[in-house]
Amino acid sequence: MNEKITKAIIPVAGKGTRFMPGTKGISKEVFPVVDTPVLLYILKECADSGITDVLLITRKDKADIKKFLTPDKKLYEELKRKGREGDLKLYNDVISKLKITYKYQRKDLIGTAGAVYVGKKWANNQPFAVLYGDDLNYTPEGTRPAIGQLIDAFNKTGKMVLGCKEVLQKEVFKYGACSIKEKIDESTCLIDGVIEKPKSGTEPSNLVSLARYIMPSNTFKVIETQIPLRKNNAEEICLTDTMDIIIKQEGGAIACVMNSVRYDTGDKLGFLKTTVEYALRDKKLGTEFKEYLKSLKLD
Repeated sequence: MNEKITKAIIPVAGKGTRFMPGTKGISKEVFPVVDTPVLLYILKECADSGITDVLLITRKDKADIKKFLTPDKKLYEELKRKGREGDLKLYNDVISKLKITYKYQRKDLIGTAGAVYVGKKWANNQPFAVLYGDDLNYTPEGTRPAIGQLIDAFNKTGKMVLGCKEVLQKEVFKYGACSIKEKIDESTCLIDGVIEKPKSGTEPSNLVSLARYIMPSNTFKVIETQIPLRKNNAEEICLTDTMDIIIKQEGGAIACVMNSVRYDTGDKLGFLKTTVEYALRDKKLGTEFKEYLKSLKLD
């Protein structure tokens, strides 16, 4: 029987340099999409998928993340007196369902695998989910969230699962491209490799992994084999490389095409697109905002 996935690691230690000067004082993960920070949406995805324990890999100078995720009783009481306690309903619902732990990224372990490795003791030899802190996956209320879909695929197969999407061939170089061995059903494939940012003409497919993974319990042992291979401390340890090693060792992994709308909020244009589309879905703002957009005279 497969172990139940109840833990998730979310790396949020990035400096967010693409959003300077905004990120000089505010972490990009708490930038609001309309009125809700990106990180809260990701935590909601975890909670709605049955995850109960979350580890945030952060830095000491990003104290605003912990401050945001620490309930403020005085603020809640003040809002309650004003009849506005509903303003914190989503926040309270999510926070009440999760045990959140914080660990700091080590300076000698950089890159996505280096961040995940910090969670070795916390994971306690259990399989776990990984979600990147600048990627949103929208699914309608009442439907299975993206990371939940990956958990379901893991429960069926017992193999490592990569959350994937098909992209245009010209965009494959930006991502980890999957080598497909066989198609299992409409949403899942067995893969026998994944290549990080392949050069043009070497792409194994246009099916790429995108910021959601279910990792097996032996992940940390594999990362330990990667650490000595770095040429110097400036070279990142990539989680895609970790996954490719695991694929070779375990005889394949599962690529799960997520039934969701994916947004890259780590990119300025991506963040703007995310904000516009979430605003259009907003029950209070959507109609008026749509009329405003229609009124714009765009060249």
